[in-house]
Amino acid sequence: MKKFLLNVFILLLTTLNVVAQLPSNLTSDDMDFFPEDIVIANNIAYISGLGDGSLKMFDLNMAPPVGETFAEAEAGYTQRWGVKSDGTKLLSILDNADFGGGESGAAKLVEYDIASKTKTGEWDLPAGSIGHTVSIVDGKYYVTDFGSPRIFEVDPIAGTVNDSWYTSTDWDPAISGIGGTIYDNEGGFYVSQGNKLWYLPISGGTPGTMQEVTVEGLDAIDADGITWVDSQNTMYYATNDTGNPDDAGVVYKLVFSDATNAVGNEVASGFDDSSGLWYHEMGGNAYLYVLESQFGALFGINSFEPPFNIALISLGEIISSNTQVFESVTNINVYPNPFKQVATFEIELIQGGNFQFQVFDINGMEVSSKRLTLNEGINNFTYDGSLLASGFYSYRLGNSNGFSTGKMFILK
Repeated sequence: MKKFLLNVFILLLTTLNVVAQLPSNLTSDDMDFFPEDIVIANNIAYISGLGDGSLKMFDLNMAPPVGETFAEAEAGYTQRWGVKSDGTKLLSILDNADFGGGESGAAKLVEYDIASKTKTGEWDLPAGSIGHTVSIVDGKYYVTDFGSPRIFEVDPIAGTVNDSWYTSTDWDPAISGIGGTIYDNEGGFYVSQGNKLWYLPISGGTPGTMQEVTVEGLDAIDADGITWVDSQNTMYYATNDTGNPDDAGVVYKLVFSDATNAVGNEVASGFDDSSGLWYHEMGGNAYLYVLESQFGALFGINSFEPPFNIALISLGEIISSNTQVFESVTNINVYPNPFKQVATFEIELIQGGNFQFQVFDINGMEVSSKRLTLNEGINNFTYDGSLLASGFYSYRLGNSNGFSTGKMFILK
């Protein structure tokens, strides 16, 4: 029976051309929403509401995607800020920021189970803080403070909040708190603070030595929304132009040669108070979703122009799976394939180097990622898929110059 099912899967894979519905710009007619942050998991966009404290979801497989409420606002909390997901859990920050200069009210981090939309945990953040972004690293949650330049560590198992996990004398509180922050999925945070970009390594829950990132082509880095693309060693970020009555929000791209050196350039401009953004691949194409929060309208700086818009920037077709990294990958073998628990990857290279190895499920969701240092010639490493369900998966080996991909099947 298993052999029969496998043959059916292979037949479907090789004979059907299933193309996902290409997404379009997302809009919300909710006059109180003011979209703040976004994360996309399992082809569903989750967007926080700075104005009404709600959390909306847009199914990108629908045509057109229509916003539905994932979580209502909570009493005692006026805003939602950062969101993040690992595909199973969804994290959301609730705040009471005082934009008039007074001390902000209560803030907390909330955890939801995506499948049931139920709350599975919540942790109060330190008094006076404004939770901005949240990252998931090795089972712990890291929350940045928009009011003061510091990072909190939340241990969901122990139920503790470490309000002194990290801060730095290099961070100037007179300029700002913490802006956009993203984990690179392999050992460090990129943090925007004081019109600069910083790299903070983390290992075993312990922060390392922070370094300023050198960015060729840009004089200052003032990031609000921020997203990271593993396979390309690339970051995209948006500046929030709240204090400008014009639509002056800009999206930038940084391509990294190593952890602390990058080349930057402008991708698009003309956004109305751009805040969160997210990189997403769908239907063979890559996109950036950019939230136009229109936040300045709350202060009379901008005129409110409904509906709220989540702009869509097309980055073009995803590089073909036949593209080779440095044209150096001569062969990739996976054996056995199908496999039940562990497979061996044999990779033959003309030129060695540092690579990112990723595995995606059939919906395009990343299920694992690791960095590899491979040598010229034949390299072997094992992949443990024992925790994954049966089905088709794709793998990608790449870096900033391109990638090679293939497919594998886990049969249990």
